[in-house]
Amino acid sequence: MADIKEYVTVREAAKIIGRSLRQTYQYIQDRRLPAICLGPQRYLILRSDAQNFVPPPRGNPLLRRRNILR
Repeated sequence: MADIKEYVTVREAAKIIGRSLRQTYQYIQDRRLPAICLGPQRYLILRSDAQNFVPPPRGNPLLRRRNILR
């Protein structure tokens, strides 16, 4: 297992990926963002996983597509 300094909390990961705390928890629950569960709503995330995570685009994809076609 990696050194504890290589892990971040969900709050720190949310800041790194630029999304809300709630959305970051959703990525963990959807298994898009790997995390180690320490208990109910307690997770640690490898800093490198948070830094390399590419969140999906925000908003309705159909609306984004309409803007591209204009």
